[in-house]
Amino acid sequence: MKLSLFAPSRLALKTRFRVHNNVAPQQEQTMPGFWHPVLRDSLSGQAELFRWGISESKMGQNSRLVFAVKIEDLVSRQSRHLLERRVIVPVEAIVYSHGGVQWQIRGQEPGALALAGVWDVDGHWRGRPVRAFRVITGPTIEGFERLGPRMPIVMQPEQEKHWLWHFTEEDAALDALEPNEQLLLEKI
Repeated sequence: MKLSLFAPSRLALKTRFRVHNNVAPQQEQTMPGFWHPVLRDSLSGQAELFRWGISESKMGQNSRLVFAVKIEDLVSRQSRHLLERRVIVPVEAIVYSHGGVQWQIRGQEPGALALAGVWDVDGHWRGRPVRAFRVITGPTIEGFERLGPRMPIVMQPEQEKHWLWHFTEEDAALDALEPNEQLLLEKI
C-alpha cells in the first residue's frame, strides 16, 4: 500500500491555518521523502518545509524511510519525547494506492484538513539539521475499513490548537487525537 498527500494551496494555508509566509511544497502531490509544509505552533503564523519520513537503519542493511508512527507508540517510554515535537500536516487530500486502485480521503466540506504528526531531526546537511515529520496513525474509522486496519489521524478542527499549544499536557495532547469522522472516501 502506498500513501501520498496532496498539499493545500497557499490560499488554503492562509485562510484555514492563518499562515502568513509563502511556503510552497516542491510539488502538489507529496510522497515519503519529499518536502511538505507543516505547522509547529499555533501563534507564529509560519509554515515550515519538513521532509516526510525519518531514516531508520535495518539490521545489517541500508536505512529505510519510516513515514508514520502509531498512536500507541507515543505512550511508550521510548517514544514519549515525540509528544514534545507535535506538528500539524495540512493537506487537501490523502491518497491510498493498493492493487492498482486509488482511494482519496477528503473533508465533507471543501478545504484543507489537518493531519496529526510529530517531527524529529534526521541528520544534517551542510551543517544544518534536517527536520523531518511522521504522520500519526490510528485505527481506521468506521466506513473506511477497505483501506486496512490503520489510517492517518485527521484532526477535529477544535482540537488542533490543543495539539499545537506548547503548554498542553501530554495526556491532553493525546486526548486531542480523537479522529475527525466527517470525511469522504472516494475511488479515483
